[in-house]
Amino acid sequence: KTTLIKAIFGLVPLKEGSIELFGTSSSKFINWDKVGYLPQQSSSINPLFPATVQEVVLLGMLSQKKWPRRISRHDRIKTDEMLQKLKIEHLKKRMFSELSGGQQQRVLLARCLVSEPELLIFDEPSTALDPDSRESFFELIKNLNRDSKIAVILITHDTGYVGRFAEKL
Repeated sequence: KTTLIKAIFGLVPLKEGSIELFGTSSSKFINWDKVGYLPQQSSSINPLFPATVQEVVLLGMLSQKKWPRRISRHDRIKTDEMLQKLKIEHLKKRMFSELSGGQQQRVLLARCLVSEPELLIFDEPSTALDPDSRESFFELIKNLNRDSKIAVILITHDTGYVGRFAEKL
């Protein structure tokens, strides 16, 4: 499953077939700001990385930047709006390392969403989540897909559980 994601991102060679993103061969695709990626919790950013929630989410704006990549006032406003949308604005100044697994996943999701992608790719996003956090996380993803028309590719072992939230499985 993870190999599929690596193939989409061009990190492993294809033995046969082809992959297109938005009508462009993945090998020639350059509009990466259209794609948000949330890796497995265990392989995401170092939880001891000395950054606030706001700083982690601001990193999601870099995919839209040309050289030199600088954060603007507009970027900070968009970040604040995303934190509000995901109901985590109260965590803005907290260190990422101080958060629970569910809170960290919401912050990493905000980092994905702040650049307004058209496609979200998740690799086992609920691995480190408790049952309540898992429920609210999948409900949030379902709503983003339905309300914001964001396509979602979700890799999971838990097909029985996630089937309650998916349109296609």
